[in-house]
Amino acid sequence: MRHFFVLVCLGFLLAMAPLAIGLALTAEEVAERLQAAYREIQTFQARFVQSTTNRSLGRTIEGSGEVAMKKPGKMRWEYQSPEPQLIVSDGKTLWIYNPKDRQVIVQEASEAFSLVSLSLLAGKGDLRREFKIRPIEHAGTAGLKSHLLELSPKRSEAAFARMILQVNPEDFTVQKVTIFDLYANTTVIAFEDLKLNPPLPDSLFAFTPPKGVEVVRPPKALRP
Repeated sequence: MRHFFVLVCLGFLLAMAPLAIGLALTAEEVAERLQAAYREIQTFQARFVQSTTNRSLGRTIEGSGEVAMKKPGKMRWEYQSPEPQLIVSDGKTLWIYNPKDRQVIVQEASEAFSLVSLSLLAGKGDLRREFKIRPIEHAGTAGLKSHLLELSPKRSEAAFARMILQVNPEDFTVQKVTIFDLYANTTVIAFEDLKLNPPLPDSLFAFTPPKGVEVVRPPKALRP
């Protein structure tokens, strides 16, 4: 759950308006342009491919699906592999539905969005205030045409250690996000077929549990 909510924040960062800016920018300038452009985006859709590696187990899980988001706070992550799963919020309620287990976890969206990284979803975040930002430049990135930024949370209670954004210099969409959690496990999400500001009905972000599905409301103490 905790890792997913971080990913939601990062998913919203991909929705950047096109900007004609070359690669001759500092990391602070790239972050500032991302922030300014993000505020103008109301909706987006994309396909995503995800790879999560557990370092201690030496195990990697691949996944893919579709994501849609709409301000303020509406989101829909629909995993198609490795098995179906739906994570959806109408801005007030969050549902996590696992068809295989015939179970849906329900909680208030405000609790999920209380994490500092998710303040970006409401347009209240500030990349330069909340993260230490530096460019990534080494021999392995010499031929890469994208901007690479490393963001490290300034707050010690953050749910992850750092993240890397790979940013397209032509239209400033985020092509890939790499997240390092507090235990050195990694999650990589690459976005494809990005659509900015498509018309998205509110019904896309609503959910009614199917008949016979167990509804679980975890105690607040156990929620992320």
